[in-house]
Amino acid sequence: MRPADAPERLDDGAFEIDLGEGVWAQRTITSGDLPYGLITTHRCTNSPTGWRQGSLAFDLPHNSGASTKWQGHFDDPITLSPSIQHNCGCPLSHGYIRDGKWVRG
Repeated sequence: MRPADAPERLDDGAFEIDLGEGVWAQRTITSGDLPYGLITTHRCTNSPTGWRQGSLAFDLPHNSGASTKWQGHFDDPITLSPSIQHNCGCPLSHGYIRDGKWVRG
């Protein structure tokens, strides 16, 4: 569910998966309708807007062009490794997605 204070520039899809702790994810797909990865959205105390987004690619054969890939269980509940590190440095900038939940790193 979209938070009431989310800026209009963020698409409703950004809040597809509520991971808890003020972190959300949206699945992305390739032009061939294959899973590609996630766009993550989190509340960020270091961002002027209060929000930050990042993206990641799943470790799948059709994602051979991605320089960094995440392994794990890509269906519900999502579990990924390695950890995710956003470059903002806020308290939610580093963590793991385990059993569909954000776990701070």
